[in-house]
Parts: sequence; C-alpha cells; structure tokens
Amino acid sequence: MRASPFDFAPANRLPSLASITVILRNSQGDYGVVAPKSGSKDQVLAARRQTVIITRVVPTYRFTAYFENEVLRKRPYLKKDWCIRIVEHPIRVEVQGDNRVRFWGRVGEFHNLVFRVVTLADKVTIHNAFPDRGFKR
Repeated sequence: MRASPFDFAPANRLPSLASITVILRNSQGDYGVVAPKSGSKDQVLAARRQTVIITRVVPTYRFTAYFENEVLRKRPYLKKDWCIRIVEHPIRVEVQGDNRVRFWGRVGEFHNLVFRVVTLADKVTIHNAFPDRGFKR
C-alpha cells in the first residue's frame, strides 16, 4: 500500500486541524499556508508553534493548446485521466533533446496497451499522448 503524502504522524498524536498551521511546499519551492481562520490569540499562537510541513503536494496538471485542439481531436478515445495516471506512475521515463519528458505506462481500460505521454520540461504540462506500439522495456 502506498503511503499518503499526509501520513506524517499517527492520527491519535495530531492536534485538531483547527489548531495547526500547515505549510504546503511544491517541488519549485513555492508554498502556501493553511492556518486557522478564527480563534483566540492564544489558539493562533499555539497553531504557529505546531507547524506541519508537507513536502509532497499533488501538482495541478495542465494541457497545451496543441493537446486540447489536435491530440484529442485525432485520438478521441484518449482520456486526460489516463495521461495524468501515466505521468504519476510511469513504467519508464526519458528526457527528450528538446527538454520535453516522455513517460510510458499501461492503460488497463484500453486493452492494456502502453501509451507514451509527452510533457513540457515542468512535467505537469501535458503536450502529447498516443499508444506506443513499438515500446520495448
């Protein structure tokens, strides 16, 4: 079983969610703060003392105009969810010469074929996807 990005302490040892501040940090080093919105001054100060840092935040995937307008038109069977799943759980990854990244993965809902998903260098903007009939491990 895969660990959740939020498995940082046993549930019975955590303070209530209203009394902690959570700092969300992504791979680019950006962060957001989730803090209690109400409460007494003492509760807010206590929340600041009990800061929890979560280092894995699920990225928001984007799709290029090429993907939206051309790829989905040419391959109407393709689903965005499949592409995201392949990027998150690839069986192989390779960087192209033009700073794009190739991900390969199997899609069980589509006859267990191997698909190739190409992202931009940020690895969250999906640019192309197609069944890769010539895939060799």
